[in-house]
Amino acid sequence: MLAYSYDSLGEQWSRQTRLSELLKDAVKVISGICGSPCVAIVFREPTGKTIFQFEGPLSEPTVSDLRRWLERGSWEYAEYGAEEVTREFASGFQLGIRACVTIPVDRHGDLSGMIGLFYDAKPPLQRKMLEDVSAQLYLAANRCWLYQRERQMVNLLQETRNEAAELKRKYDRLFTLQKQFADLNAVVDGFDPIVGKLGELLKEPILLLDKDLRLLASYTPPVPLETAWIRSLEERRLDPAFADRPSFQHAIRRVQSGDMIPVTLESSSNGARELYWLAALQSGSSVWCYLLWRGVLPPLPKETAHTIQMAGVALTLSYFYQFEQTLQQRPSFLEAFLAGQYSSTESALEQARLQGCDIQKMNKIIIIEPEKTDRSMSELRSLIESAVGGMNCAFYSGVYAETIVILLDFDADEKAVSKAIYDRLRANDIPILLGVSRSFRDMEDLRSAFDEVRRSLALSRKWGKHNTVVYYESLGVYRLLLNTDRASLEDTIHKAMGPLLRVEKKQSDELLSTLMHYLRTGGSIQQAAELCFVHINTVKYRLKRISQMLDADLSHPDERFKLDFALRAMEILEL
Repeated sequence: MLAYSYDSLGEQWSRQTRLSELLKDAVKVISGICGSPCVAIVFREPTGKTIFQFEGPLSEPTVSDLRRWLERGSWEYAEYGAEEVTREFASGFQLGIRACVTIPVDRHGDLSGMIGLFYDAKPPLQRKMLEDVSAQLYLAANRCWLYQRERQMVNLLQETRNEAAELKRKYDRLFTLQKQFADLNAVVDGFDPIVGKLGELLKEPILLLDKDLRLLASYTPPVPLETAWIRSLEERRLDPAFADRPSFQHAIRRVQSGDMIPVTLESSSNGARELYWLAALQSGSSVWCYLLWRGVLPPLPKETAHTIQMAGVALTLSYFYQFEQTLQQRPSFLEAFLAGQYSSTESALEQARLQGCDIQKMNKIIIIEPEKTDRSMSELRSLIESAVGGMNCAFYSGVYAETIVILLDFDADEKAVSKAIYDRLRANDIPILLGVSRSFRDMEDLRSAFDEVRRSLALSRKWGKHNTVVYYESLGVYRLLLNTDRASLEDTIHKAMGPLLRVEKKQSDELLSTLMHYLRTGGSIQQAAELCFVHINTVKYRLKRISQMLDADLSHPDERFKLDFALRAMEILEL
């Protein structure tokens, strides 16, 4: 075995930074040091990957056998004679290998390896020297491996930086797109600016079509167009030559069935084949329009798909804005219904449905009559809707005859809702009269319930009650009177108190006022005198005269009821 310089070997290997290059040099050096015609080194990384290097005059298949034999070995120091070589490594024996020595390379560390020396005759060995060479090789290999890992980390870091930079560029582009399509001015200005912006980004012709394939907006760049496309622009609807194609009909069925992925459809014109994409835009669960554009072969690029999606959101917002503007310009169905403008109840119900009100689920009315205030009706309505909206119930609001009308559904607590409205308006220093109806049955009954509440509010105002809540169902006998026709009320009044109404008005008013206070205080002459601001004897005189004129016994309960009922009927007639 040749002598060697331990220090020079370490210095030589310390210059290596790649494990494969180190092992290539190491097999040559070890072959020279150990006088071995064949040297093999195998290293196993912590990941399980093996690195193999060989030096010697062996064929490639034999080297492969040798590698497998080393990798399967026990990875410890061992010496093999001819018999073991024959048994363990038959192909090598046939090529003249009669002895083998294996030296582990720090098999307990993170990086483990094996050196194999192959001879035609077993030489004298210096095990200490072999172990020193193994240790030196391990240090160099471990250093190379650490360098390699450092390079990998640097490369990985650079790749991560590159990916982060690419992601930033991508999201910057997407953010720029979002800002363009989130422009409120574009949403307010209608479909054309949004479709135009989308067309500029795609650089392709685009049609925005409604559900009936009528043209809503378009973008036409300076490129050759198919004849059917040109006719679609001229006729303001998709040309039948295009719309009736089986490929287009199939695409429509796909997007209508909930497939929101744009689908391709091919067309041919004058021998040329074009590729188009179709996408549906939804409002809730229903399709409200289609986007049709000329594009590239599938798959659709992710950035293009994202651009289409953002444009779709902007178009849908514009659609809702236009719909809301239409509703605001059109009077509430309540106003038209209460004013008697519908030819039939069915027409009113249909308009209610179109305006988002399901009358079948409504059964109470709240009427808010504002007193003197500088607030507009729209401001008051907004405050009221905000108050009712916090009550977690379905409702519909409208304005009619300077009042705000709220329809409540069956599940609403009308007392809690009316209190919420009253408190909200009072908190804003807005005086109001608020009336709550009985339950109504249908559209026709709604009109009657509305009239009853309006008259009950007028009655409250007559009594001098302002800034309060009036519940129709708490009005007692007045509920009956409010639903009695005028002729019947007049007949009741004249039969009960005709003589009192035929005297001079001043005397009539005095007698009626005295009678009312007497009856309403339970027959107390003293209280009636105080309320009329007269002497008690004056009240006695007036009551005696009333009794004589009406030929009635004022102490009798039936007479009292009849007269009180007539007095209350007079209050209703004066509304």
